[in-house]
Amino acid sequence: MLSSRGVPIAPQVLFFRAIAAIALAAAAALIPEVGPNRFWVAGILLFVCVPLAIWLELRFPVAENGWSEPLFDLTVAVSLVHLVPNAWFVVLVIGVMIVQAPSLGSSRVSFLFHSGFAAFLIMGMAFAAIVHDVPDWELPILAMSLLYPSIIFYSYWQAKAANELRDRAQTLQSLQLLSGGVAHDFNNLLTAVMGHAELALIDLPEGHPARASLQEVLSGAGRASLLSSRLLKFSGREPTGEELLDIESEVRGLAALIKPALAAGVEISVSAEAGPHFARANRAELQQVLLNVILNASEASEREPNPIIVRIAPASARDRSFVDVRVADQGVGIPPAEQDRVFDPFFTSKPGGHGLGLAGARRSVERLGGQIWIASTPGRGTEVRLRIPAQDPPVQALRPEPPIGATASGLALVVDDEASVRAAMVRLLDQLGVDCIVAENGTQAISLFGERTDEISVVVLDLAMPGTNGWECLRVLREIRPDLPAVICSGFDPAASDQQMPPRATYLAKPFRLDGLREALDRIVEDRSTLA
Repeated sequence: MLSSRGVPIAPQVLFFRAIAAIALAAAAALIPEVGPNRFWVAGILLFVCVPLAIWLELRFPVAENGWSEPLFDLTVAVSLVHLVPNAWFVVLVIGVMIVQAPSLGSSRVSFLFHSGFAAFLIMGMAFAAIVHDVPDWELPILAMSLLYPSIIFYSYWQAKAANELRDRAQTLQSLQLLSGGVAHDFNNLLTAVMGHAELALIDLPEGHPARASLQEVLSGAGRASLLSSRLLKFSGREPTGEELLDIESEVRGLAALIKPALAAGVEISVSAEAGPHFARANRAELQQVLLNVILNASEASEREPNPIIVRIAPASARDRSFVDVRVADQGVGIPPAEQDRVFDPFFTSKPGGHGLGLAGARRSVERLGGQIWIASTPGRGTEVRLRIPAQDPPVQALRPEPPIGATASGLALVVDDEASVRAAMVRLLDQLGVDCIVAENGTQAISLFGERTDEISVVVLDLAMPGTNGWECLRVLREIRPDLPAVICSGFDPAASDQQMPPRATYLAKPFRLDGLREALDRIVEDRSTLA
């Protein structure tokens, strides 16, 4: 059964309306008569108009036209004033609210019908006032007659705006769900591409001409992962954990990625002083900071060309090491009177700007323990300086670590619904000297684990799988063996969905490299020799 808004009517609403009609009918028989024709008018309203209003509301939902919603309430209100004339003014005010029902903004036809209801209410209340000799009724009716058009018109546009906002919110929610699904599939593809490219790179000898091509494949896949992180951020499921990042590599990758989005005539040049430039940060958050700063620089000029120069250099202060990232443009600059406000939320000097970029960048940089400054000269340009705490570079071997032992006393159970990801995972684990068995879904993983419980030492599983998902699969496996270590390997960060990471489990974000897989196993498996 549908209501006037095209959704099911709650049985309680129909019950309430039936009770209201019965109560008014009882009042017609019990209240002493005041004024002529009271019983006739109230009887017609209660026993003819009220049932007809209910039938019309059920028969013509507002999903198509939106005009029937106030009918029942207006009929009850008019019935009430004929039964209890002393409530005349109260009913008049209630009628104003009734004709502003949410369906007012559903369509132009609905607006016209609601306007007709308002006019009918005014005439009906004037008739009731005359019939029941209501004193001093002329002034309220005149005031309401003058106010109703503006009230209806204002309510119409407010309801229409609310409907548009609701539709936009629903569209945005659909896009968020779609972007999350696209990012999930994209991450799986990138995991397979990066995994097999790195395996091929390991198999080739030093100096082989194909090594340079494979390095380009890995670099391009890394830049593609930035697109995936943007989709995840839009869907609200981006990875939130911190990792050790090469700032120079992140800046160069982002600069190559956003070239099509820059203003006309803008070119980016990136230079870095010698030395490592590593920092521990959330990749998506760091990229958002760099993106905001670079896009601000690209929009700062009204003339062409406007080169953007990005310089990366090590720095030190207060016995600490930092990485400095300076983004300079040759734009119009910032007036001195506005330079103290550039970090204020919602402050912007650009037409159509929202003023959130630099404010958000400062919050993110300060969250990392860093600082941000701006130096600007009107007519000569602006330089934004980011200072981020530095970290020691990772110790990386050209070749993967040799197999750890040869006792064959443990296995890794790999659970993923993508065949390409399973194949890459098997070969990556083989490079680490880890034997494994694979399952293509949670149900199959539970079955395999039941057969080889004593042999399996760690489970590496995806979260988003059809049927039994990763969390449910891990819960069942932990019921069999509570101390089972687990590597949650997914493009969706569990923290983004408010999911608590269980004990003896770690998160590995897709796409990943061989070193990332090794670090995840080191974090979760106390004695990796049990995996060899």
